Amino acid sequence: MPHERRTKTKMKSSKFSKAMDSTISSMIEAALLVDPVSILLHLPDVAYNFTCRQPMAANEYQLKYFASTDPDVSRTLARTFFWQENVIWKHELEGRHITIVLCGRDLITNTNAVGQYVAGDKSSKWKKRDWKGIGVEIIWFNELDHSQVFELKSDYDHLIKVLRQYVLISDTNPGLEQNGNT
Repeated sequence: MPHERRTKTKMKSSKFSKAMDSTISSMIEAALLVDPVSILLHLPDVAYNFTCRQPMAANEYQLKYFASTDPDVSRTLARTFFWQENVIWKHELEGRHITIVLCGRDLITNTNAVGQYVAGDKSSKWKKRDWKGIGVEIIWFNELDHSQVFELKSDYDHLIKVLRQYVLISDTNPGLEQNGNT
């Protein structure tokens, strides 16, 4: 089977920052970012909540045991992870179709601050906007914690809708431009 050269691609990730600095950045036309900790990573919330917070509730113990103290994660954060190199800035998202999924009870990230920054809106109107699949958009789950959007089918059906729409956009407009012209 011959290999077809792809010039544009879609991605679903919470690790978007590495792709933005890489050679594939110009190929990313659409992305679904679920609980992205890299947006506003320079603020102390993520570092403190992930590495220093003493757990009190079950979900905090789960984070500490399965993520924060995992040997591979601990080694990476201590030796090879440079916080300033993994920040996602708003201008890096522009000119693409990006959906950011944020949860109101996220125990790692200050999702209100992230939402306000991305939306450019200090009010909470951005939490109630309908998703259209064009440009940079936010889907807000008020009652969920970090990664809980994957627990119930009714919640992750929203993510499937986003991914399907992004595939359709690409298939119907194969020449989407990186500069935002659609």
